[in-house]
Amino acid sequence: MNLLEIRQDFIELSGREDLAETRSGSEEEYDLDKGADKYIRAGLKALDSEQESPIAEAHLVRTINAGVNLISFKGVKSVAQVWREQGSAGLVELTMQNMTEMRTRYPKLGNTDPSTPSYYAPYPVVNPEEQEALGLPVDFTGIIVLPPADGTYTITVVGMFQCASLEHNYDTNFWSIMHPDALVVAALRELEYTYRNTAGAKDYSLPINAKLHGVDKDLVQRSLDSHPRMEMEG
Repeated sequence: MNLLEIRQDFIELSGREDLAETRSGSEEEYDLDKGADKYIRAGLKALDSEQESPIAEAHLVRTINAGVNLISFKGVKSVAQVWREQGSAGLVELTMQNMTEMRTRYPKLGNTDPSTPSYYAPYPVVNPEEQEALGLPVDFTGIIVLPPADGTYTITVVGMFQCASLEHNYDTNFWSIMHPDALVVAALRELEYTYRNTAGAKDYSLPINAKLHGVDKDLVQRSLDSHPRMEMEG
């Protein structure tokens, strides 16, 4: 199902016809969002958060230039590996550190003399005011790589990513295609929260939890079968 179809089911089951409308002359009912998508996206975010097994292992590739040591991104649940590449030198895996270890190794952090990036640490980009001041959306996270780059490098981040957001009527993602019923129920649960109806929200959580348990088992098996770690030849 796509976002439009999810919205149509949400309106039908919730009875909240005020949260969407049908454009004049449209053949698709409730093809214009008037608030329903807010609950659908909140339900999507809740499913991603409650899901124990990551949905998708993927590679995020960024090019950094001299002096750069912070890489920001969004939608990553966890980082498994970080690799650097420069010209024909091939891929080299960076060593993970926590921020305490990184500060001990490089007390000046971003003011360290540029060299070849060798280490990375999860960077806690979680301060909304700071992120807004930097022009970053509040859902961005990132990694810090040190020493700062002394040239142009390609950095590949391997990790587990959240599902793509649903922004337009015909957008789809993992939940809308594989488990649309869970997404609709999750959106209905978010609506109950706005009514401060915790009992009603709890009733919706029961079928959602049952669905998530089954999804977890499938994803764990898929992960075991696919051997996701990126290995270098040679």
